[in-house]
Amino acid sequence: MARSTHRTLDDELLFLACILHDLGLTERHMGDGPFQINSADAASALMQRHAVPKDRIDVVWDGIALHPYGEIASRKQPEIAMVSSGAGTDVVGYALECFSREDVNAILAAFPRRHFKSAFVRTCAEVVRRHPDGARHSFMQDIGERCVAGFHPPNICDAIAAAPFRE
Repeated sequence: MARSTHRTLDDELLFLACILHDLGLTERHMGDGPFQINSADAASALMQRHAVPKDRIDVVWDGIALHPYGEIASRKQPEIAMVSSGAGTDVVGYALECFSREDVNAILAAFPRRHFKSAFVRTCAEVVRRHPDGARHSFMQDIGERCVAGFHPPNICDAIAAAPFRE
């Protein structure tokens, strides 16, 4: 996908952001914050332990934190945009037009999906079940509303009504 955009990017930063972008879905790194922020923070901590320069950590952090938000990520530098495009393609087929049918078939033969769609939704639903406050304002909210009994996240209307100001 990156080659099809003819943009220059740092392969190492793209790789790190892609390989670490879902850490917040794991038992070790899930928490009360949004999974993408938990993922970005975990990746940042790992990179800090390995003395990666801050400017490089920042690119990976942004790529991971913004990956669910394609409209925003696509306006950022190439590594950040490509993490979002790649994740979106893997989950919902976002940018399949970048690949020939033969390439898609070869990728799927080399890396079978193994019931990815249902497993991904179940994994995300479990994160929402355990940490419902982190599911707002992303696709995790959609999964929570569809798959987690009793999940009713507050929305901006609730926050406005509860604001400590008189009408």
